Amino acid sequence: MNRVFRNRDVVPFPSLQGFLSRVSLLPKGITLQHKVPTGLDRKETEVYRQLDPERLPKHIAIIMDGNGRWAKRRHMPRVAGHRAGVAAVRSTVETAARIGIHALTLYAFSEENWKKRPKSEVDFLMRLLSRYLKAEVPTLNKNNIRLEYIGRQHELPEDVQERMAWARHSTAQNTGTVLTLALNYSARSELVDAFRSMVNSVSQNGGLEHLRIDEDTVARHLYTSHLPDPDLVVRTSGEMRLSNFLLWQLAYAEIYVTPTLWPDFRGLHLLEGIAEYQKRERRYGGLNGDSHAHSGPSGEMRASMADLAVELRTNGTNSEDDSDSENTDSGNREKLHHSKPHASKVTRKH
Repeated sequence: MNRVFRNRDVVPFPSLQGFLSRVSLLPKGITLQHKVPTGLDRKETEVYRQLDPERLPKHIAIIMDGNGRWAKRRHMPRVAGHRAGVAAVRSTVETAARIGIHALTLYAFSEENWKKRPKSEVDFLMRLLSRYLKAEVPTLNKNNIRLEYIGRQHELPEDVQERMAWARHSTAQNTGTVLTLALNYSARSELVDAFRSMVNSVSQNGGLEHLRIDEDTVARHLYTSHLPDPDLVVRTSGEMRLSNFLLWQLAYAEIYVTPTLWPDFRGLHLLEGIAEYQKRERRYGGLNGDSHAHSGPSGEMRASMADLAVELRTNGTNSEDDSDSENTDSGNREKLHHSKPHASKVTRKH
């Protein structure tokens, strides 16, 4: 007689790994490993096997720093460091695409760079950007990468703008990683432009009396409205600051600082940063084990924090640290001091 199975007779297995271990098909101590993406080299594969593919950051932002110091250590001109940095971009972007990172944003050229670097260096960077875009579009298409930009692009040379538009159009049909280059970018300028955009929008739709400003409204008017907020920000060269980069969007990002100078940075270093990211518990101001901690801060919570900040400014109770604003990466550097050669681990507390 056939046996009728009831719900209580069914033993659920949470995963294939659990099932195989229950029926002893796997030798003791041997576990299944997730599939390694094609294209990773041996060292990258070793690090990738330590990662949880289900917990990869959706959006990684990188402050690419150290080109000048890389060149100086080799008694070469600064432009040699910028030229060498192109290989770092290629390796990092390809690795991000291979492992399925949804978005990668690179801080390529700040508004302060434009204003405060020697004209000869700026001109070289503009030519380098044009050559990079022309040379790399086939690679971007091969890896299914879509190219976007943030920053005040209209202030760049016209020929550079034309090349940027061509490269964006050439990759527009790709559906993989979104590579965003921050060019002539400043986070403070982005916020100024966002508020100008909000005012302009309501002035054409009923007047300023209909203006309502909340977090969602601000986010819709940022340059990055097409992207989720970064989960992880990486800074090379050991510097411990954000340098006016994505200040709104990085509110709850994990920070990973490596002493590696940008021209030496590769996909392997990106994977090491992701491995460190996965060791952290993202609480968003909550407590350990809080089931709501991983869903991100609520709009009400962040709005309340913003109101408090405004009140403190109104009452003149700003901290001393607020008076020292960062204007350029070429100013005095606060060096990262550590006793070990590996990357610094920065723990966020709320």
